[in-house]
Amino acid sequence: MRYSVGHRSGRSIRAIPGLTAPFIVDAPMSRRIFEAWIETQLAPTLSKGDVVILDNVGFHKSERAVQLVKERGAWLLFLPAYSPDLNPIEMAFSKLKTLLRKRAERSFDAITKALGEIVGIFSVEECLNFFRAAGYEAE
Repeated sequence: MRYSVGHRSGRSIRAIPGLTAPFIVDAPMSRRIFEAWIETQLAPTLSKGDVVILDNVGFHKSERAVQLVKERGAWLLFLPAYSPDLNPIEMAFSKLKTLLRKRAERSFDAITKALGEIVGIFSVEECLNFFRAAGYEAE
């Protein structure tokens, strides 16, 4: 996501789009940041049998991240390259970005606050529909 402040334009922030564990950083995405998100945000929400769906970006395959997920009894599903249609988070992220654009926030703090509010509007049924639309059975 990009935002502008005053006359400076094009500053980017990174949002890891887990609806149950959102995480925003004002830095380029890296293995270290991804591992911190897994450890502090995602792993604590996981239970035995949960599935974490990821694309094949390099840092997603971090040994530490994989270990943290498996320690919780969950498992990882790595999608084939170039298959966003199989990733339910893409539909959620599309809606989230549309709603964020409508808010027209321009500062990092305002964007962060808006994202926290927007994530809260996704219902369980809507999230299940994202999974169904991507071809998964969802209960």
